[in-house]
Amino acid sequence: MLSNSKTKVLQIQKDLFGYSWRKLQSQHEYPRYEKIRNDFECELANFQTFLSAEVLEDISPVQCEVTYVNHIISGQGWSSHGDVSKVLALLSMRSSDRRLGPAEDVSFT
Repeated sequence: MLSNSKTKVLQIQKDLFGYSWRKLQSQHEYPRYEKIRNDFECELANFQTFLSAEVLEDISPVQCEVTYVNHIISGQGWSSHGDVSKVLALLSMRSSDRRLGPAEDVSFT
């Protein structure tokens, strides 16, 4: 489900209750963790109230997860994925094989 602004996303599945915020336009400012956490707790409480009112089985989370996505814009200290060590100092993309060239994509999980 999307909010009217389409920046808030609520995802409900049998094994998942997810709430996230997404930046759609440059003028949207990330509301920070505390606000997201509060919104998540409110949405979860509303969903639990709905389940109770409809006499449906309550959810029992076995794990909670927070994901933070920090968009680091190209041109602000780096220009290609090969520059990842300029963005993340802990990562040094050194290789003894110079024929490999710079990284084409980088992902962290």
